[in-house]
Amino acid sequence: MNQRLTWKEIRKQYPETFVLLDNCEEKRIADHIIITKGEVVLTNEDGKVIYDEYCKRGQPPAMTFGHTHWEKLEMEEVSFLGVRPAHA
Repeated sequence: MNQRLTWKEIRKQYPETFVLLDNCEEKRIADHIIITKGEVVLTNEDGKVIYDEYCKRGQPPAMTFGHTHWEKLEMEEVSFLGVRPAHA
């Protein structure tokens, strides 16, 4: 795996499956992030397996996951508002 592919190539090579991507290249449009390239680290039909592996690796910023039926791997960028104490 470890070869950076475009999202279009990933969708073609791994149809209808969840993928975990590392070393992602992204394009930003307003408050949206679109993943344009990435290295496929893991594939699985079960999204929980992919998510669990992502969490196990510490959710690194250059890593993301998605399903190849999505035409674009896109997410909305949300501002971090801080941490609230449990008693607040």
